[in-house]
Amino acid sequence: MRYLEIKSGPWPTSEDLPLWIRLLRRVIPSGNPDLEPYYENVFRWWVEINEKGEPLREIGFSAEGEAIVLAPVADNVGMMLDASDDWSNSDEDSTEATENFEAEWQALWPRFRKLDQSDKTRKQN
Repeated sequence: MRYLEIKSGPWPTSEDLPLWIRLLRRVIPSGNPDLEPYYENVFRWWVEINEKGEPLREIGFSAEGEAIVLAPVADNVGMMLDASDDWSNSDEDSTEATENFEAEWQALWPRFRKLDQSDKTRKQN
C-alpha cells in the first residue's frame, strides 16, 4: 500500500456557488450524501492506494489538522475515491500518512459506524 497526502481547501460553501451549480446539486444524486457537509472544512486528504494505483480509503482533515471525515462508508463513495483517478504515478507520498493512516482511521471510525450499520439494515429490508 501507498499513502498520499493531497492538499485541498478552502472549499467554497454552498452559498458561494453559482445558482446553476446549486440547482444541479439538487437534481443530480450525490455520491456522498452523508459526507458532503464535511467537505467544505477539509483542507487536506490522506488517500490509501493499492499497488495498481487504485484508491481504497480516504481521510479528510480540517485546517487545524483534525480528522473529520472518512470514506468509503455505507452509500458514500468518498471524494477522492469517486474521482477514480489512477494514482500510480503520483508523487504525493506521505511518511506521516503511511505511519498514521490506520490509527487515524480507527479513531475516526466510531463517528461514522452508524452510517455503515444503517446502510446494512436498509439493504436487508
